[in-house]
Amino acid sequence: MPASCWSGRVLNAFGAQYVPGTTYGAHQSIPGGYQSDELWSTPLFQSLIALIAQGETREEVDQIILESHFGLGSGINMRDMGNATIATAALLQPGGPHADVFTQKFLVHNIVDVPAVSLTIDNSSVIEPSGNGVPDPGEQVGLKVRLHNVGTLDASGVVATLSTGTAGVTVDAASSAYDDLPIGASGENLTDFVLSIDFGFECGDPIQLLLSVTYGAGSVALPVVLQTGVVLGVSQSVEPHLAIPDNNATGVTSTIVVLGTGATVTPNFNVDVDITHTYVGDLKVQLRSPANTVVLLHNRTGGSADNLVGNYPGTLTPAQPLSAFFGQALDGQWKLTVIDAAGQDIGTLNAWGINDIQGYDCDSPVDAPDATRVPRFALAPSRPNPASGDVTLRFEVARADFDARLEILDVSGRHVRTLQDGPLTVGIHQVTWNRCDDADRAVGAGVYFYRLRQGGLEATRKLLVID
Repeated sequence: MPASCWSGRVLNAFGAQYVPGTTYGAHQSIPGGYQSDELWSTPLFQSLIALIAQGETREEVDQIILESHFGLGSGINMRDMGNATIATAALLQPGGPHADVFTQKFLVHNIVDVPAVSLTIDNSSVIEPSGNGVPDPGEQVGLKVRLHNVGTLDASGVVATLSTGTAGVTVDAASSAYDDLPIGASGENLTDFVLSIDFGFECGDPIQLLLSVTYGAGSVALPVVLQTGVVLGVSQSVEPHLAIPDNNATGVTSTIVVLGTGATVTPNFNVDVDITHTYVGDLKVQLRSPANTVVLLHNRTGGSADNLVGNYPGTLTPAQPLSAFFGQALDGQWKLTVIDAAGQDIGTLNAWGINDIQGYDCDSPVDAPDATRVPRFALAPSRPNPASGDVTLRFEVARADFDARLEILDVSGRHVRTLQDGPLTVGIHQVTWNRCDDADRAVGAGVYFYRLRQGGLEATRKLLVID
């Protein structure tokens, strides 16, 4: 009998259907008597035929397909590839029919969803008066929010409204339009959102915001979180998107450089990781400190489970204790290495970060407030907190006809030091505590309170003194 031969790849396999969550290997048989290759090649070829019939060129189609694959990394699925192809077509041929044709052909096979707008937040930034780059208690700040259309349909008539449920924060300018956002495009609000933060807002507390966006006939609500104060210590991350070489003892290494903290590693130290891989039992993950101490975070456990996403030691258990880093300098190069020690399965180091938050530092206005601002009775967070030296205390009084008393108390509520006792002008005031009691004796490390009283009003806050 003559040998049977492969009839070749069919490019009109219109019945082949993509099933989300399915992994398709090369030359794999799929339901309906088709090959996996046909599922992907049919819509590409049919798009080529349709576009040429409309007067477009093969070179344009080739460029779209090739450039859409740049930077996708490993572990990508067919739906992601289809959406990337459509987005690339819209960017390279914004006035052409290319994106619509690819969409129509992919829809035949369920490779992409029905075209829809999908808006996400790329990033946000504040415009603030103190120059430290973050919102602080007592400030009025502007806010830019960059939206990104990651969907498969252009977004037009985009308008956003900002709101908050965070006590002590008001939204003064809540609405702004955006330019239209074609597929793959991003843009910022055309007019600044404006927030006012109460003088007594706790330094380091987050501000929870909600951005309600309308476009065309759709809408979406997107959360925005702003962190008040500059982190003392570190909270730093990177997104390297590095492909992890299969069965390679060198692996991939990504670096985070920490500068200018002057701090040492504390028991608060933790590590975030986002690693996609189809067999985590193949992986070794280690972190090297600036002092060249190496801690193994993951050591080929987990078997056939997918992905390492979480926090050491918050949601993931490190193979070796992070305490090996305690007391070392925080500044310098931190290096995360991911090694795939077995064959077949592949993955990507998407992102990682280190955190050792040791407090927050806020700038609050101590000069004359704006003439339109209504004076209030308020006690601001101390600076710094924790404190190893002098402590700056800011407060505001709304009346001059009552004496104002500011004092330091120990953790048991016993009096330690009087910093102010008498009449004050209406407005914001600042005093410095040198960590001494009324007898000018230095106090020890521990928890202290500072209390402001005027008339029948009282406010108390906590601060931590460290050696």
